Amino acid sequence: MAVLFETNFTALSFAAIACFLAITYAAVGLLQVGRRSVGFPPGPRTLPIFGNLHLMPTFKPYKRFAEWGKMYGPIYSLMVGSNPLIMLQSQEVAKELLDKRGSNYSSRPDLYIMSDLSSRGLRHVAMKYTPTWRQIHRINHKILNAKAVHAYTPYQILESRQMLVDILNKPNEHKKHIQRYSNSVACQMVYGFRTTTWSDPKLQSVISIFFEVCDLAVTIPARLMDCYPILRKIPKYLLPVCRKAMDIDRRCISVFLDRWLEGKKNVQDGTAMPCFCASLTQAQEAEGFSEELASYIAGDIVEAASSTTSDELMGFLMAMVTHPDVQRRAQEELDSVVGTNRLPKLEDMESLPYIRGCVKETLRWMPTTALLVPHSPLKDDVYQDYIIPAGASVVVNVWALNMDPASWPNPRVFDPLRFKSEMRSEHEIATSSDPASLRHNYIFGAGRRLCQGIHIAERGLFLAMACLLWAFDISTPDPSKIDTEDLRGGLAMAPAPFECHIKPRNTQSAGVVSREWRQLQSEFLDPVTKQWNRVPDGQPLSTYSES
Repeated sequence: MAVLFETNFTALSFAAIACFLAITYAAVGLLQVGRRSVGFPPGPRTLPIFGNLHLMPTFKPYKRFAEWGKMYGPIYSLMVGSNPLIMLQSQEVAKELLDKRGSNYSSRPDLYIMSDLSSRGLRHVAMKYTPTWRQIHRINHKILNAKAVHAYTPYQILESRQMLVDILNKPNEHKKHIQRYSNSVACQMVYGFRTTTWSDPKLQSVISIFFEVCDLAVTIPARLMDCYPILRKIPKYLLPVCRKAMDIDRRCISVFLDRWLEGKKNVQDGTAMPCFCASLTQAQEAEGFSEELASYIAGDIVEAASSTTSDELMGFLMAMVTHPDVQRRAQEELDSVVGTNRLPKLEDMESLPYIRGCVKETLRWMPTTALLVPHSPLKDDVYQDYIIPAGASVVVNVWALNMDPASWPNPRVFDPLRFKSEMRSEHEIATSSDPASLRHNYIFGAGRRLCQGIHIAERGLFLAMACLLWAFDISTPDPSKIDTEDLRGGLAMAPAPFECHIKPRNTQSAGVVSREWRQLQSEFLDPVTKQWNRVPDGQPLSTYSES
């Protein structure tokens, strides 16, 4: 009996010790979560499990991150749970990692809510570096080429003229008119139809869905599900953030599929206007991808083009009311080059260096993509003895780069003359292989994640800015009341609301605006639907190129 008791006691002792050691091991392992590993770039002190999650800012995050950059250097790290977030705050570091080493930094970290749940993994901007991502990138490259720049020019011209007339008639609703302008250009480019009014349900669906996705992606529950993947095992119907994401997904695929299938049918029926869908139909025939993927390829472009253009134009208006001397000088250049009897055209770009400078300075001064969507290295990397592990989130603080006084003296002063000697387009600057040529702007992305419509976007911004300044005087009662550093939103940001008054420069400019719009309507548009009856001669139906 004693031997049996001793044997049982020994077995129980071993079991207890094993259990204790297992619990201790698990506790020690859990306490390692959130710690900054040796070799990572420096950063704020961490807490067990949470890392720096408790420090993550929700108001003007780009400014708080910039302050940390001054403390810890141009490359520093934050531990978001167990996930390292590597912040880049200098042009040199950003160019070296994301542009020169772009093949390694071409993926995305886990974006569970934004990508998996609200986009069924098909939203290009959030997709990891997969064969599907590479296929989309290749298709867009074959369609959004130099030929497309000129093919879509008539759409930009037409919509800029309606925008001016709309502002002339209802100046207090200028923000709506600008949103309609940017969305209508995008819808014509992609689907071949116009957004004729701001209240158009198709425009409202794009605005609501895109901003819902961007806002939801940066909420605390969404961040937690990226930081702690175990949370994804909780039944989705129990979590409001998951239910919201899945609702967005249902609405998004419905809108995208309807528009794509309608555009494809128009191409097949021979009734389509020149557009991206005509090119995408050719690409689908050549490569055989699904209708869902095609719908997302098209829809992503409309979402991105609609929001970025309108947000930057609102930033431009803010710059004009807070820097009236710049506005006067720009108008003097327009009067000298364009004259007073016609509106500016895209052919005037080379002759209007100050207006071109206004475009580039707006992108610098009001970076509505203040923080780039995170990149993620495919394999471990080392930079200046710092380890950047595979799968980490690597973020460029565009705001910090654009407000660096070493690169931009008096950075909050809007000065187009900073670019008086810059003759290159944004696309040429972003893709330059010159090691000594630093990029002044990362708002359109970096490396293989560079926006493929960057050249079209820059032309659209130039035309809209030139036309607004040619036709109107832009003012505000008290510029000192405007916080020019207040950007609102999630991944896509916009200037906070501000008071802005727009009126015609004179009766002649108002008359020219009305006359040119009437001429375009009578020549190209259906008098009832205001859709295109015909497009200018020589405009190609498709810009798809196999090469």
